[in-house]
Amino acid sequence: MTMATQTVRVLQCTLLVLCIGGTSLAADPSWYLRRATWHDSLLDSRDAVLRAETAQARAAGKTLPPRLGPWRSLGPFAELVAAREADILKTQPNALTAYPDSPSTLPRAWRMQPGYGDGLPHRLHEGDHVVYLRRTINSSVAAKTTVHLDAIGSMTAWLNGKPVMPKCTGRISYTLWGNGAASVPTAVPLELQRGENNLLVRVEVHPRPRPADDTNPWRKYTLEARRPWGTVFNGYETHSGPALEFEKLVNREVSYFYFSTSAEVGPLPTQAKRDRERLWKLLKRDFRDETARVQMAQEQAAGLWRCDWAPGDVRAVADRYAETIRHGGTQALARPLILHAVDRAGLAKVRELYHRFRDVAPGEQWLHDTEQQKTHDHTVDSLRLAITDLVQTHGPAYPHGAEYLARLSAIGRDAKQALDGKNADTLATVHARLEELRREALMANPLLDFGKLVFVKRRANPFVPQFPMNWANNSSVPSTGRDNEIGVLSPVAQDGELSTLYRPEGGAFVGDVDLNFDGKKLLFSMPGSHERWQVFEIGSDGTNLRQVTRGDQEDVDNFDACYLPNGKVTFCSTAVFAGVPCVRGRDHVGVLFNMNADGEGVRQLGFEQDQDWSPTVLNDGRVMYTRWEYTDIPHFFSRLLFSMNPDGTDQKAHYGSNSYWPNGIFYARPIPGHNTQIIGVVSGHHAASRAGELVLFDPAKGTHEADGVIQRIPGRGAKVEPVVNDRLVIGSWPKFLHPYPLSEKYFLVAGRMNRESRWGIYVVDVFDNMLPLLVDADYDILEPIPLRAQPRPPVIPDRVKPEVKESIVNLSDVYEGPGLAGVPRGAVKQLRVVAYHYAFQDMADDSRAIGVDASWDTVKLVLGTVPVEADGSAMFRVPANTPITVQPLDEEGKALQLMRSWMTAMPGETLSCVGCHAPASAAPPVRPTLAMQGGPSKLKEWYGPARGFSFQREVQPVLDEYCTACHDGKPRGDGKTIADLTDRESTDPRGFSPSYLELHRFVRRPGAETDYHLLPAAEYHADVSELVQLLKKGHHNVQLDAEAWDRLVTWIDLNVPYHGTWHEAQGEERVAGQDDRRRALRKLYAGIDEDPEVIPVIQREPVKPVLPPPVARAGATNVECPGWPFDAKEAQRRQRAGGGEISQTIDLGAGVALDLVRIPAGEFVMGDATGYADERPRRERIAQSFWIGKLEVTNAQFARFDAEHDSRYIRTHGISSTRGYAVNRPQQPVVRVSWEQAMAYCDWLSEKTDR
Repeated sequence: MTMATQTVRVLQCTLLVLCIGGTSLAADPSWYLRRATWHDSLLDSRDAVLRAETAQARAAGKTLPPRLGPWRSLGPFAELVAAREADILKTQPNALTAYPDSPSTLPRAWRMQPGYGDGLPHRLHEGDHVVYLRRTINSSVAAKTTVHLDAIGSMTAWLNGKPVMPKCTGRISYTLWGNGAASVPTAVPLELQRGENNLLVRVEVHPRPRPADDTNPWRKYTLEARRPWGTVFNGYETHSGPALEFEKLVNREVSYFYFSTSAEVGPLPTQAKRDRERLWKLLKRDFRDETARVQMAQEQAAGLWRCDWAPGDVRAVADRYAETIRHGGTQALARPLILHAVDRAGLAKVRELYHRFRDVAPGEQWLHDTEQQKTHDHTVDSLRLAITDLVQTHGPAYPHGAEYLARLSAIGRDAKQALDGKNADTLATVHARLEELRREALMANPLLDFGKLVFVKRRANPFVPQFPMNWANNSSVPSTGRDNEIGVLSPVAQDGELSTLYRPEGGAFVGDVDLNFDGKKLLFSMPGSHERWQVFEIGSDGTNLRQVTRGDQEDVDNFDACYLPNGKVTFCSTAVFAGVPCVRGRDHVGVLFNMNADGEGVRQLGFEQDQDWSPTVLNDGRVMYTRWEYTDIPHFFSRLLFSMNPDGTDQKAHYGSNSYWPNGIFYARPIPGHNTQIIGVVSGHHAASRAGELVLFDPAKGTHEADGVIQRIPGRGAKVEPVVNDRLVIGSWPKFLHPYPLSEKYFLVAGRMNRESRWGIYVVDVFDNMLPLLVDADYDILEPIPLRAQPRPPVIPDRVKPEVKESIVNLSDVYEGPGLAGVPRGAVKQLRVVAYHYAFQDMADDSRAIGVDASWDTVKLVLGTVPVEADGSAMFRVPANTPITVQPLDEEGKALQLMRSWMTAMPGETLSCVGCHAPASAAPPVRPTLAMQGGPSKLKEWYGPARGFSFQREVQPVLDEYCTACHDGKPRGDGKTIADLTDRESTDPRGFSPSYLELHRFVRRPGAETDYHLLPAAEYHADVSELVQLLKKGHHNVQLDAEAWDRLVTWIDLNVPYHGTWHEAQGEERVAGQDDRRRALRKLYAGIDEDPEVIPVIQREPVKPVLPPPVARAGATNVECPGWPFDAKEAQRRQRAGGGEISQTIDLGAGVALDLVRIPAGEFVMGDATGYADERPRRERIAQSFWIGKLEVTNAQFARFDAEHDSRYIRTHGISSTRGYAVNRPQQPVVRVSWEQAMAYCDWLSEKTDR
């Protein structure tokens, strides 16, 4: 065989591609040289790989890329000293070279950092400091190359002692949104000499002082409420609080370092890297004994084999073992051995010391670290609880339970003896025994009896988001540029074999995996037709790949699908042509659709303002999903769990309505065999993408905030507090994704233990056990699903009648539920029915798009009104497939409550509602209501056909008729200036008219984001607005007719909108094309062919301004009252004249007191001579003296009477990531107290004081 033939043969073997985990030795690459031990196999195979790559380069007429050695670090130093830096430049980068003249408090030697991988950011130190890093670069020839550096902090670089990069600021950054790292590396050209080169980098951080705490209590509260938050499990308990470590990142108080040989940010999946990763897979396949498995995991995680070495250079390998020993005494023993490590025997001695250190280190920690001792105690308790539970639950199916408990007891006894005797070696042995028992006992769980586990494996890259942010969907993240696949683990064990079920071509994303109930097919998301996201299906054996969604719309993404019990598929799609308003529509909205198994019969189910996520099937056959909404509520907190029938009927809240916590629940799944329990991932808004805390819920216990929480995992025995925080889980560790419940106590889940670790598959339980099942050093392992058949939930028959254009809403009793608490029966006379028309993609701007401090992205169309019967019932027809909201109106047509959400009925559906904000679980009455007896009412039109409410068309005519006779903008005889309410051209950039800008200031309304908790009835009743109060008082004799009042009140109840269409709000050129597209798709998928952008022509009589008659003023404004007015001295005299004390303090208990002052009997004058008729001065008499509080009654004082009362918060203007301004603090005046409550408090106080 010629040299050329040999080279080609080596090249062919090197490029051979196999299915992961293949067991056919004949298919193994020629460079894989299996020896007696895994370690010898690795050394020989790596040498063979290097030689094969050399041969490959020569065959191609190229030189090998430079060989990069491991990084070493020196520091941190508190300051930069030029003389010391000159010495550093002279030193050689190995562990035996001390830094000259360093104080004893500073590191005296370079420390190897084998875990610093290229293309990844690495944390160095924190505070004000300087740190040095260096590595060797071996080049076979003199050559020019370019490397790319970045940092948090400033950087300077030298090559072979010569400057190659002047000091510059690094651009690694982390944002408060918690969406990973960003990097803009600096290109650094290098001129390498042949042989060894030394690259030195200096990174320095000098944090700027943070601003002092704001002394303003309102601003301080707001800033505190917006701090990144998290809950950390430290091994034995959970702690919640601000994410201090993350704040250091954001404020650039921590140094980070990044290095790559490529301008492309992130780790490079080169062929050389793939070959080395494949070598590890082959070793794990062939060496499965416990010792080999543990050692391979330790050495791979430590990064010992990350960088290459010259073939046969065992001393370089020995050096890595020695330098990563962090125990001084053991490292001192290793250093002399390095000099003699010229062969495998010498290397073995150093390696033996390394593993002795690794084996003993846990014992040293256990002995000397009290936190570690608590962790071990908790681990033992957790394992005992799990074993005991498995014995009790599974009996003979868990045959070794008694043995496990006996071994655990022995471990406890031996640990105590070793601690008492301060024997670290024994503790290390006990630790190893405990870990072995954990693996054995937890993996023996009968619930893990399935033979195969499906998962998604994706190369970790912190610079490329693999999940959308928590306001977006798949369409917002790159669909290509991924190194990922759907894999299979079999058997389901830590040493199980890995194989590839499907690996896409071209770096396409694969994910959102869902397994059919028969276990034979899987759905997943991947780019397909038109390079858009599509839903695909593949057999569980890797055959019969097909695109399920038709992909016939070139501007629509389809993704995140799940099988339905009836054989159909539900999935998310952007065919609604809507955008997320808080990012100006840049992220596109996806809602739920369903289709037949062949992709035909597509029908729209969701008609949402914002996203639907994570559909899954409940045990009763219904579909559970996450729905995001923020019609007049805080968008930071409003991702609810919803459920519906598979055909889209009976859509209703499942968990979290009117709740600030959880901000969102992603990837929720039902607990097998349980009627109500679910498991999900709680996340924030500006927080870790989709990831967060693993929480077990039972909606049967409650659905508000933490009422239904069973437990956070881990967090056994700890109460879950419903924290109000936008950035809820940024600092939470561990973090979780994709839970798969095995029972109500045991779960498979993707977990990430800390910021530096990878996502892996863990077996976790309610006892705080977290056992790694599948973890990889370079890849994230996600989406665990047992590959087996599952019980098919019951099939709920379709009730939709696509040919029908209407639906019926059946409201049993509007007074049922807390929404109208305190409203007397009979007060509600009718319901106003309103439809929502949402913004299109790439628009909406913000909360000022439709009106000033009005609804976010919602044009509101008044469909009409319907009557409410005497028993509180109503039954009426509404257009199908239309998001609607209803408002209960009093006899004056004013809203007594605001729904701030919507409901959607499918064609032909009768949507049942028990009452106003009644819980979804509430059952309707069995008796027929008055509304049912009369049959469904038809909507009564509101002054013409349904249309978007426009201030210009609905309110301005009222102003023209009743206001502009005076408010005409003309100079007045008295010299006063009053508001000009005439219809004038707008100069406002948002298009708002001058009269609108004048008038909205007199309206109290919920605004863009008011308190998310259920509003008290009549909180924003029109009568609390100054505009209505002025008019009701007879403002200059203005007398509105019924229609004028109705138009003003409706404007107030709708949250003061200005624009009634999106083309008026955003411009015709931005809307026209999208409006046509949305209409076409809605007609195709929802059977609706209406255009809310059309402004109907309504004939109206010409408006003529009405000048009200002059106000008749009373002649005399002076009221006679003897002795009035009087000064403070006279007031005190009158108080004393009645005898007794003039002030007193009442002890209300619990350290709360009430200060009272005496009001004596007598007469005084009350009123305002310039006020309205009911405000004119008059003489009043106090017949009997009484006591009154010196100050307003405080929350603390009122709480002594009613501990449940909450004064709540006052809304802020615009958007807010808090509840608003707190008015429920103890010393603030109590508010939101009804007249009846106030009288009850006085009666209680009188009884308490016997006065």
